[in-house]
Amino acid sequence: MKTITLAKGLIHSVIGAVCFSCLAQQPATPAAKPLESAQSSQTSGKAAAKAPYDLLIENGALAMNQRGKVGANLENVVEHLRETHPEGNFVLAPGLGQINVADLKLRSANVEQQLEAIRIASSSKFSWERTDNHQSPQAIDPSTGQPSASAKEGARPMFTLSPLSGEKTAALKVEAFNIRPYLEAPPEDSAVKDKSALVDMRMSMLEKLIVETVSDYATMVRESSPSNQERLQPPRIRFHPGANTVVIIGETQAVEIAAKLIAALAGSERASIPPTARPESKDKRSF
Repeated sequence: MKTITLAKGLIHSVIGAVCFSCLAQQPATPAAKPLESAQSSQTSGKAAAKAPYDLLIENGALAMNQRGKVGANLENVVEHLRETHPEGNFVLAPGLGQINVADLKLRSANVEQQLEAIRIASSSKFSWERTDNHQSPQAIDPSTGQPSASAKEGARPMFTLSPLSGEKTAALKVEAFNIRPYLEAPPEDSAVKDKSALVDMRMSMLEKLIVETVSDYATMVRESSPSNQERLQPPRIRFHPGANTVVIIGETQAVEIAAKLIAALAGSERASIPPTARPESKDKRSF
């Protein structure tokens, strides 16, 4: 009887050992954490893609927090940096404010990265540098052992935007035309009897023709050469009725375009004045 009991115990032990061995050899159930991690990574990527731009220039317009969309020139871009980075001071040298900045879209960029991107987008027409105030000793708060709030306030870095050394400013040119034959020509519409109204109408048409032609020319230049992002400004047009004279003032290319258009008018006489370089300012500080 004892022999049968021992045999049964041995059989149970063997069966238990075999079952434990089988369970130990089964592969573990894969955890679901990698899937959750992948989903979390995908979600964070989508959130980053939807994050607002730190600097957005699109179609020649700069998006500002307080003023909406404004012209994308360097003066407005620096003002935007002052609003979005109050921890720094920005100094723009005179003569740089009207430099145009090409389209830009920047996310999660610090001040240095934004300034470098702006410099490249403006065809490298200026240089910038950062200056930190390390000369004056910082006041220490005895309760914390850290620099006091007033010390931190006075230690703001300064970012200075300066013209390139040896950079030449654009030359201005003046042209004058006597357009009496154009103004006194018989009107195309015989119903127009008022001479003053006829002169105003023809001058308005001439000014519109000049502005549109200069703008179209500048656009075609940028399209044919993507690296050239300069925006040629239309010239100023001044009409002197007593002398029947039109005076054109502006950049050389714009004035030459206007001169060709006016010269095409019947009987127009052209008097050229040599180009004049803009005077350079010695004061490079601007606040």
